[in-house]
Amino acid sequence: MAKNIDPELKKIGNYLDLEDTSIFSIPEYQRAYSWEIKQCDKLW
Repeated sequence: MAKNIDPELKKIGNYLDLEDTSIFSIPEYQRAYSWEIKQCDKLW
């Protein structure tokens, strides 16, 4: 069954402005992925 996803526009500052108790983690399966300039440009 498909899952409903409700996208929400957020500024990158919302993710960078973490509280002292916040934990930012990258799942293990994504750690080996290496971005090139092209992917970084697309993100920004």
